Amino acid sequence: MDLKGLSYENSGLSFKQVSPNTNSQTAVLSASNYFIITAGPDPTGTDRGLLYNLDNDGGSSTTVGSVDFRFKSVDETQFKLSSMEADMGAYPSDHGYRFTLTITGFKNGVAVANDDIDFSSSDATGSVSYTKNSIDVANGGVLTFNADWENIDEVRFTGGDNSTIRALMIDDIALLPAVTNPMPVTLIKFTSENNNDQPELSWETSMETNFSHFEIEKSLRGKSYFNIGRVAPKSNGTSIAEREPGLLPTENGGYGW
Repeated sequence: MDLKGLSYENSGLSFKQVSPNTNSQTAVLSASNYFIITAGPDPTGTDRGLLYNLDNDGGSSTTVGSVDFRFKSVDETQFKLSSMEADMGAYPSDHGYRFTLTITGFKNGVAVANDDIDFSSSDATGSVSYTKNSIDVANGGVLTFNADWENIDEVRFTGGDNSTIRALMIDDIALLPAVTNPMPVTLIKFTSENNNDQPELSWETSMETNFSHFEIEKSLRGKSYFNIGRVAPKSNGTSIAEREPGLLPTENGGYGW
């Protein structure tokens, strides 16, 4: 067992126990008699997980109260959370232990995804799918995350009150590069020329997807603009305008007004 205090860094991730923050801390250990995710095929106990809310003496007891367990990228790099093992322990509920938590994903300090997990039973609804271990007394298994979790930098597990106890062990966190949504249009060329005292616009794109049209706007003094027409996209990625009221095709393939 390695006691880690209230905060701990490993492999580019920062783990933090915000609450409870007295008489309790995190630890890296194997405890297959309580946490099924560390059982594994190896009887020597080399399969270990990070446990939140272990008493400061390293014993098996945990602290009563609301909990706030977190992990995030050390350098705030965003990531896609694919899956992880999570386990709230094979503790007796009649001793005050509870097996529910809310998991929330954050991006730049703003919550962007969340779900409520009952670790005592499998559940495939919501943004997080939970598959419980088949052993009845176990309260651990695998969490799998949908597209809501593709671009985050922090994960928080929260819940509880002053009359219940919650511990959580996590392991095998699968992170992938963040999925960013590209702009629907990639503009590679745009020109505006004066042709016989008439402005002439030409542009070219390398990618057009999930948008309906370009809008052409005009301003008399360079401050307030109003729409004078639209240009339809073209599937081959090169924008060639369709004739609209107020738009005049020019000899070289551009459009002016």
